[in-house]
Amino acid sequence: DHRHDIPLPGIEYLAEQDTLVLTFHDGSFRVLENICSSPRWVVDGSPSLSTRVRTISLDGSNTWIWGHELHRPSEFMYKHEAQMNLKFVVADIGDELPLEQIYSGLQNILLSPQVWPKKPIAMLRTFFANIRRSQYFLELHPRILNLLNSPFEDPSCGIQINPVSAQPLTSGLRKEFRHCILRFLYGWPNLVTLRARLPVTDFLYNLSTDEILREACRKTGQFLFNSIGWMNLRIFIRLAKAVASLVTENDLPFVLRVLVQSGLPDAPPDIVSEGQALAEVIHGFTGLSWDAFMNSDSLKETCPACHGEVPFAHLSEATCVNGHQWRRCSITTFILCTSHLRTCIGCSRKAFLPLSAESEPIKEGEERKNWLPQVGKGWIVEELLEGVNRCLFCGNSFVAVV
Repeated sequence: DHRHDIPLPGIEYLAEQDTLVLTFHDGSFRVLENICSSPRWVVDGSPSLSTRVRTISLDGSNTWIWGHELHRPSEFMYKHEAQMNLKFVVADIGDELPLEQIYSGLQNILLSPQVWPKKPIAMLRTFFANIRRSQYFLELHPRILNLLNSPFEDPSCGIQINPVSAQPLTSGLRKEFRHCILRFLYGWPNLVTLRARLPVTDFLYNLSTDEILREACRKTGQFLFNSIGWMNLRIFIRLAKAVASLVTENDLPFVLRVLVQSGLPDAPPDIVSEGQALAEVIHGFTGLSWDAFMNSDSLKETCPACHGEVPFAHLSEATCVNGHQWRRCSITTFILCTSHLRTCIGCSRKAFLPLSAESEPIKEGEERKNWLPQVGKGWIVEELLEGVNRCLFCGNSFVAVV
């Protein structure tokens, strides 16, 4: 083989097809089929001219995508690296996956509790790629919908967090609180796989043309969204309860929002009980009663455009008395009126950037830049924004526009 002396930068084994894919620095790739039984080469890569290849993405089955970049450009003029010539090559290395293989792959992802090393959107790429082009979509649709509606356990019920005894708030305590956020929001396999159901539901909804199917997807998506939201809220309640002795005046607006959400008309009875328990603990440290919580000025927001009152009536949207509409942070529920935002790559929900995202160096004598609203400048909100590094609803990463 003429490639015996060419470096091998990429290797991927596709277990379901018993296939090994090799990519080389000259831009070519080779596919070895039936490794465990009767290995044979089935695809020969195309020849290349002074190039190198960097693997970018793989859907886990038949579609291979890679970057083909000039290593020795013919023009010897200065160019920024971003202006170098780059080709994206997409190739199918096999036939369309069988119906049962598509379904079983999705079933394994959604019903096998595990904390994945990859984001849900990466784990689901095979399903998204194959179901879109599959002629069996209408046949699979009801089966997938049943899969999405299958029973699940609520892992948040088993979370136990030891309360912090009254003591000064230190950087060490804040760091431990942030670790708790990561552990309890992202460390439960059942919650991780449950979040993966939401992008599948949205995908089916967008792909469906039949109104009956779309309505079924909408109801399933709303049920999953509410279920995940109540689990997130329970975790927030228990985290706030654990650090109740360290709650400051600046933290009360967020804690009150958690209490208000726990008392909504459609809140499950156990969530209502946990909210009331949190209110009693906060009352012990602040002296505020439940009625005082509900009527507190800390819940009042003003419209960034007209300074009119904004009722706290919806968790994802805000509308002032004059009709101005705003989106709310998917983590804190505060109104988003800053450019320091991040967006989920899966469901497009938005949230404040953590304060550590400030790229400009702090000059001597200057305070750290803080783009959070006045009611959101407590240490609990700051650590929550630092700890939440993936979407709380679909589990995918956030991106921020530079």
